[in-house]
Amino acid sequence: MLRWAPKFIVRLIRNRIVSFLKHWGDWLYCMSSLLQAFRGHLLLVSLSSGDSFGPTWWTYWFKVELSIPREWVGKEVHLLWESDGEGMAWRDAQPVQGLTKEGEKNSYILTDSLRDAEPHSLIVYVEVACNGLFGAGKSSLIASSDSDKKFTLHKAELVVFSRDVHELLVDFEILVDMAKVNTLVLCLFYSPAPLPPSLLLFS
Repeated sequence: MLRWAPKFIVRLIRNRIVSFLKHWGDWLYCMSSLLQAFRGHLLLVSLSSGDSFGPTWWTYWFKVELSIPREWVGKEVHLLWESDGEGMAWRDAQPVQGLTKEGEKNSYILTDSLRDAEPHSLIVYVEVACNGLFGAGKSSLIASSDSDKKFTLHKAELVVFSRDVHELLVDFEILVDMAKVNTLVLCLFYSPAPLPPSLLLFS
């Protein structure tokens, strides 16, 4: 009996894995084809920056029609998207990037260097779930959700991204953080007085 156990376990695991992959593979295929399946059955409503949507736990799809100016050839072009909730950019019926204010992921790279041969008119869909990254509590992560909360579209813009300026700002942030750490180390070693809370929090 025991000598058949390893073969039985291997066969059981193999069958479970194959079944699991088949099930979730079909599900993922359905998700990737979601926009195609529901095309023509969605109610599209025009929204502008500053408009609100909701309530909590609803999911909205935004159809973003973009026309990139010819003058931007050679530039890095982003879709700048700032809204409440948890977002996902979809392109060619595929999820391509998460979009959220909470993690500073508020732009999606349309092209790293626009070329003449590329289409300058395109459509991106943005899926937004009306909740935060860790739920929808009223004032904290463990609070009950606010079922009547409204979410706001703060910004939806087509922009040119300056990689050089971005890298310069990152360098400055690193230098500032290094200076704060050095200041804290010096205070720990040379200051007889207790440290102020603001310094301990690196504010």
